[in-house]
Amino acid sequence: MQFTLGALYTYKGWNFDIEGYYKKITDISSISDFILTLALPDNDETLIYYGEEERIGVDFLLKRRIRNYRFRAGYSLSKTIASFPLVQDNYYNGSFDQPHVFNLSQTLKVNQFEFSLGWNYATGRPFTRIFPDDNDLDGGVIDPRGINSSRFKSYHRLDASVTFRFKIYKSKETNGMIGFSLRNIYNGENIISQGIGQDANFLLQSFENKSLRFTPDFVVRFNF
Repeated sequence: MQFTLGALYTYKGWNFDIEGYYKKITDISSISDFILTLALPDNDETLIYYGEEERIGVDFLLKRRIRNYRFRAGYSLSKTIASFPLVQDNYYNGSFDQPHVFNLSQTLKVNQFEFSLGWNYATGRPFTRIFPDDNDLDGGVIDPRGINSSRFKSYHRLDASVTFRFKIYKSKETNGMIGFSLRNIYNGENIISQGIGQDANFLLQSFENKSLRFTPDFVVRFNF
């Protein structure tokens, strides 16, 4: 079930878009969520639990084009909660809950060159701390505060790129592009998700999946 309401306003070249939404998903299965399995008592033999997830939010978009210059800024304010009543009594943060997401991008075209600069920011995703326990059948227990009671630090990244487009044959629709980009320019360490594994003693331990640090990228493309 989903409800959406939005509006678009244009004034002297400025475009402003706002959209609010509410979404509810029921009958979510626990079979693919290992954290939910850990939250259950060892003597619980139920194979599958069912729950629900709710998300409410509002998205803002502002953009402007001035000749060969384009500007775009987007912001999302949202909240995602999940509930599995037979696993945990109260609602908890959904695995993809990121209250604040902000994107800023600028593009300037000069003859056959195009220059771009973009910055992304997002609240860190929630995760569940796991503590090794050799007395537990699963080899570990979750944080007593509950599922997704911790949160990774905020994510942010600055990117820049330049591309050059050219014709291969003047009389044909054959062209090419050469591009160079720099991702995560200030080499920030961003954690994007949680992983779960076992150590040498078969005890559970969690680890962090991180995005790429400073990364240069080069591309050549031909269109025929």
